[in-house]
Amino acid sequence: MTVVGTKYRVSELLTVNCTSQPSLSPPALTFYVNNHAMPQGMVTAWGASAMLRTQLNRSDFSPRGELRLKCVASAMGLYMSSGSIAIWLEEGEPPGHGDKGKRTTGVLFF
Repeated sequence: MTVVGTKYRVSELLTVNCTSQPSLSPPALTFYVNNHAMPQGMVTAWGASAMLRTQLNRSDFSPRGELRLKCVASAMGLYMSSGSIAIWLEEGEPPGHGDKGKRTTGVLFF
């Protein structure tokens, strides 16, 4: 499982890639965020790989700022393997919200 970084801010787009070892039957890859399966509509799958893209909300993180990602591979209904990683909340304003009331490249934030 690969991610760009391990610290994210609220409203950032999280992109996670998961690749399984090849098998005779194409593996089913399921993403979990904090032990909750993500809807298949948020996942793009091809061959033995899949990508999850989701915009992060404050509620995705625990009170201590942790989000647990997991990818589980199964084939023919049998468990094959899984991987997990922790993502941490980076404190501070979401990108683009730090200049409230200031004009930046022609866009006014308010």
